[in-house]
Amino acid sequence: MGALAGVTAVLIYQTLPPIGILIALASTYAAIWWVGRETDKRIYKAIAAITWFVVIYRAGTFGTGDEILVLANNLGTSLFFLGTITALISTLRRI
Repeated sequence: MGALAGVTAVLIYQTLPPIGILIALASTYAAIWWVGRETDKRIYKAIAAITWFVVIYRAGTFGTGDEILVLANNLGTSLFFLGTITALISTLRRI
């Protein structure tokens, strides 16, 4: 679920700049929260958050064809920073 939230965040964060990043952050929070609600374990929330971060990190590095999905601009930096904070908050909150 964390990987799915990460892919969704990467694909939607640049659409309609202020709204796309908000949707990406909200979907990240909702996905990690849902994992906690379904499993009643914080470790699974942490695994989902780490998986989300790995997907975002991989999308921000160059691929084999020198493509990059998360750019180093205001939106990309916001996705990294605010997304990581959102994932941490949703992981550390009680179920």
